[in-house]
Amino acid sequence: MRTRFAATCVLALAATTALAACGSDDDGGNTGGDENVTLTVWDRSILRPEFGQDILATAFEEAHPGVTVEYIEQPSDIAQADQAFRSASLAEEGPDVVSLYAGGMVSSFADFLEPLDEHLSDEDIDALDGWDTVRQGFDPDGALLGVPFGAGTYFEVFCNTQNLAAAGVDASTPPTTWPEFLDFLASIRDGGQLPVMMGNQEGYTGAWVMAALVGGQIGTDGFFEMYAGDRPIDSDEFVEAYQAYQELFTTDRLTNPDAGSLTNGDGETKFFNGEGACFISGDWQDGPLDENLGAENVVTFPIPVLDSSSNVGAKAGGTASALAVTNYSDNKDLAIEFVKFATSKEMLDAYVEALQIEPSNHVDADVELIQNPLLRTQTEATQAASEQGPEFLIFPFDSIMPQQVNDLFYRMNAAVAGGQTSPEDAASQLQAEYENWQQSQ
Repeated sequence: MRTRFAATCVLALAATTALAACGSDDDGGNTGGDENVTLTVWDRSILRPEFGQDILATAFEEAHPGVTVEYIEQPSDIAQADQAFRSASLAEEGPDVVSLYAGGMVSSFADFLEPLDEHLSDEDIDALDGWDTVRQGFDPDGALLGVPFGAGTYFEVFCNTQNLAAAGVDASTPPTTWPEFLDFLASIRDGGQLPVMMGNQEGYTGAWVMAALVGGQIGTDGFFEMYAGDRPIDSDEFVEAYQAYQELFTTDRLTNPDAGSLTNGDGETKFFNGEGACFISGDWQDGPLDENLGAENVVTFPIPVLDSSSNVGAKAGGTASALAVTNYSDNKDLAIEFVKFATSKEMLDAYVEALQIEPSNHVDADVELIQNPLLRTQTEATQAASEQGPEFLIFPFDSIMPQQVNDLFYRMNAAVAGGQTSPEDAASQLQAEYENWQQSQ
């Protein structure tokens, strides 16, 4: 870890040197200089303290004497973080810069975000991938409400090879369809091991699984049709996916009995401590898995799709994060400068080097900085899926839909898993919530 930290510090120093002379072309707002300025950054575990505070904030302060970056972690619960940001923004007392999940969440907060079109040059835009996820309403001509951060993360199944071996199960040829996956888990159970360790109180695991099960049938285009109101959420495909997802919990002893009462973080901790053969999450776990279990003791593969899917082998995920500036910030120009600084080649390389959870989305990214074997395997699998066609990379339902619908989606995922709500009723409630949102627009 010392070697990685030292290399990261070198990258941060390079970024400070390269960008120290950068200034804003805008006339308004406070950019520091002789006056002491505090720039407030709210982060939803996207930048993370190891990078956002220790590296990015430090480098920006070094490059901007008189500026203090106040880095504030937000609640891990998405609905709580949403409410905190919305309430603060309504009172115009929120942050200068906020990290958000790209896609529907960015558009959902459009009333509070500064359009960046006039602040970004063609060179700025050409340097990064993922701009479609930060345009208002996914409209190609919509306002740029943020800047995409990172190449994206994809949803995965991780397996502890030591626990697989104890169960006598081989994962050298991983399952690619959901029925195969359930059979795979049953063989682990029959071998005396807990198949899946999970904390699904918030319903996040359900979101990742449903992205694959629904998306494998209708693709990203189908999710966009739902967003536009051209395809109902309570379609046969959505109900069928919920039914398949529910089997993970109704089939005897495939998950820990307390999955519904544990938070996602609780489930992570237990798996990192060696409990359970498998764990459903995403690429962002690569660093912690390497640190806790050792990458050599973990195998990873995409969440399988339904056997009726025409896109067997597809991966669900994509550009996941964005940095945005609030339109009520008193330090708007400095905030824009911070976002540009954070998404420079040097800082994105430092982010990859420090966290090892996703590649950089900069066109000149240093791919050699990807050292985690899990991330390398996943990056190669993503490239292989992409080569099969765009339909094999699925942008998730909750990255597209409005946040009002997503908040209910997470609750429905938990309720379907726990048997409190049927798949049919959950899909119907989501459709009704979408119609409520549509009428409010």
